[in-house]
Amino acid sequence: MTELFSESNLASLPEWFKSLFQSLFGFEMTQLSDPATLLGFAATFAVIGLVLWAMNALALFRIFKKQDIAGWKGFVPVYNRIVFCKLTLGSGWFFLLSFVPVANIVVFIISMVRLAKLCGKKAGAAIPLILVNPIAMLMLAYSEQGKKVWEHGKTIIQTAFFALTNSFMVGWFKGSIYQGNLKYICVPGMNCYSCPGAWGSCPIGSLQAVLNGFDTSKSWFDPKTGTYVKAPLYWFAFYVVGLIVILGGLLGRLICGLLCPFGWVQDLIHKIPTPKLKLPRDERLIARQKNPKLIRGLLTADKYARYLKYVFLFVMVIFLPLFVKADPWFCKYVCPSGLLIGGVPLMSLNQNLAAAAGSLTLLKGIILVVILVWAIFQFRPFCKYICPLGAIYSFLNPVSMYRYGIDDSKCHREGGCSVCAMNCKMGVDVVRTPNSPECIRCGGCKASCPHHAIHSGFRFKTEEGTVIRTGRRRREKFPDFDVENSDKNDVVA
Repeated sequence: MTELFSESNLASLPEWFKSLFQSLFGFEMTQLSDPATLLGFAATFAVIGLVLWAMNALALFRIFKKQDIAGWKGFVPVYNRIVFCKLTLGSGWFFLLSFVPVANIVVFIISMVRLAKLCGKKAGAAIPLILVNPIAMLMLAYSEQGKKVWEHGKTIIQTAFFALTNSFMVGWFKGSIYQGNLKYICVPGMNCYSCPGAWGSCPIGSLQAVLNGFDTSKSWFDPKTGTYVKAPLYWFAFYVVGLIVILGGLLGRLICGLLCPFGWVQDLIHKIPTPKLKLPRDERLIARQKNPKLIRGLLTADKYARYLKYVFLFVMVIFLPLFVKADPWFCKYVCPSGLLIGGVPLMSLNQNLAAAAGSLTLLKGIILVVILVWAIFQFRPFCKYICPLGAIYSFLNPVSMYRYGIDDSKCHREGGCSVCAMNCKMGVDVVRTPNSPECIRCGGCKASCPHHAIHSGFRFKTEEGTVIRTGRRRREKFPDFDVENSDKNDVVA
C-alpha cells in the first residue's frame, strides 16, 4: 500500500488526472504519500458511504414498519433493496436491474412513484424523492407518525446533513481547510467556510466577501455592462445572491428548520431537561396567567426584538462592508456559528492558531457561550433575534414553493383546539399565518395536530381534493377567543 501511494508513482500519473484531482479535493495528489492525508482521504469516502447507508436504512426501517414489514430488514444491505423492490414493484427480482445502465434509472423513478402512492401521496410527491432522495425519504418515513417520532426523524436529517457537508476528513485529520473548487458552492445554512471538514461556503460569509470587493470609489456604475459591481466579482455576486434566492424561493425557512448546522446545535442543547422559557400565544391561556398584563408586555417585546436580525443583515452584512470598511463585520465580530464550527476545531488542531487568539476570539467566545446557555432555556434564540441568513429566508418564506397550509374543514380552532399554537416553539400561530416569516417549518405543529389539519409540501390540495389555505386567515372568519367562556373552550392538550 505504501509503495502504491509513493510520491514517484503518484507523480507519474497523467497531468489531466492530477489537475482534476486537485481541483476537486483541494490538494496535490502527491500528498497522498503522507499517511495522515491518505488516512483522511480514505475516511472521507467511508464517512460519506456510512452516512448515506444510515439515512437509507433508517428511512426504510420506518417505511417497512408502516407497511407491516419487519423493520430490521431495512438495515441489511442488498436484502433491504430486494424487499423494497418487492414492496414497490411487486417482485424482488427488479433489484437486478439496478446494475443495468438506463434501466436502473427507470426502475428507480417508478419505485419512487409507487412509494409515494403507498404512503398515501400523489405521484407528484415522488419528485423530491427522485431529486433529493435520502432527505426526502426520511421526511416521508418519519412524517405523520406523531410528534415524538418526527422529532427523532428531524434530528436524523439534521445530523446526516451536517455530516455530509462537513465530511472532508483530510481537514479534520490535519487541521486544514478544504480549498477545492467545491468551495465556490454555498451550503444552505450557517456552515462556516473555515470548518476543517466543510466542502462548501457559508452564504453570509460569501455575500460579505463579494461586498468587500465592491469598490464604490472606482466603479459605481458602468453603462456598458450595466453593473454596479467591479469585475471580476460581479459574476460571483450574482451567483451568491441568486443561489440564496433560489434556495429561499424553493424551500423558504425549511432550510433553517432542517438543514442549518447551528440550528441543529441549538436544537440539541434545548433538549437538556430544564424549565423552558415559553410565552403562551393563546389569548385564553394568557387570560389565566397570574399577571396577563406582564405576559402581553413580554410578547410585545419579543415581537419587536425579532426585528434585530434584520438590523444585523442590513447593517453588519451589507452596509458596513459596502460603505464603511471592507471587512466581514458579522463573521468577524458576531457570528457564533463560525467560532463553534470553524474556529474551535481549527484552534484545537493548530497550536499556532490557538496561541494567536486574541480579544476578538474572546468577544465571540462570550457571545457563543451566552447563546448556547440561552438556547437551553429558550428555543433557538439565535434564529429568532440574530441570524441574518434567517432574515433573508424570512422574506421568501410566505412566497416559497414549499409551503404550509391549513385544511379548514378539519381544523378545530373555533371549537377550542389550540394544540398547534401551544406546540410551536417559534411562537407562530400556524392557523392564522401558515407561512409566517418567523416559521422555520420544523414540523412540530404538523406532527402534533390531532386532526391532521396542517399540510406541507408543494401542492395546495389534500389527497381528497380539499383546497388548502396557505394565506393569512381573515379576522372576520376567525373570531377572537371567548375569554369569558374559556371554561367551555378548553385548549386541547
